Amino acid sequence: MGLLDNLERGLEKAVRSAFAAGGARAVQPVEIASALRQEMDDESFALSEGHTVAPNDFTVHFAPTDFERARTWGSTLASELCDEVIRHAQAQGYSLPGSVRVAFHADDAVRPGRIDVVSRLDDGSRAPAPAAAPHRTAPAPRRAAASPDDATLVMPRGGARSRPAVPALEFDGRMHPISLEDMVVGRSPEQADIVVSDSSASRRHLRLVRVGAVVTLIDLGSRNGVGVNGRRVDGSTVLRQGDRITVGRTEMAFHADTPDGRTPQ
Repeated sequence: MGLLDNLERGLEKAVRSAFAAGGARAVQPVEIASALRQEMDDESFALSEGHTVAPNDFTVHFAPTDFERARTWGSTLASELCDEVIRHAQAQGYSLPGSVRVAFHADDAVRPGRIDVVSRLDDGSRAPAPAAAPHRTAPAPRRAAASPDDATLVMPRGGARSRPAVPALEFDGRMHPISLEDMVVGRSPEQADIVVSDSSASRRHLRLVRVGAVVTLIDLGSRNGVGVNGRRVDGSTVLRQGDRITVGRTEMAFHADTPDGRTPQ
């Protein structure tokens, strides 16, 4: 109950007056925070042992009457909710792929007194999807003020880079960007996304699963195995900047912070 107690003291104090006019069954801020935490728990997944990723981009759908109450203190409430998402991620040991974003939408399909939370992983490389009519997206607080009929409130929070990194493998004198979220490395041009011209490599040697700038290497049961920094990979491992990867007789270097796949200077 510690986090809920903090929310009672923080969130409720900040927006109590805005929600007080909502009658007996108005949506309460603590309910929204609880729904965000539940969404993180439901949608989190393990990339490898000890490394669990959770969503960082949330859209909270309100009934129009509840949205009007929420927008009264929109940026204050959204900021507190972003902080709560970060606290919950730290408490649960979740990794977040980018900055936290909480958006509010008015939605005629949601009944008064209820909310619907939709989440996704967002590393900052994709623009937010445009809202369907009748929704219109307002600029994030701290930018230009939204017009009165805007139907969305947004508050981003966190330390994501404005220009997200594109991790890459370097071998044979070339940089090979890890530009997709799931890529196969091997010697078969038909079966691999990154091709290794090495007869000691398997047709499908390993997988690279990318969430934001975090890349997990998974051995696909290759004949000769995969080495990282001289040690054979047993199943999977999270790659770090500068890791040396051995595939057959080919040595690769992993670059975690290579914007647009260019060799760092």
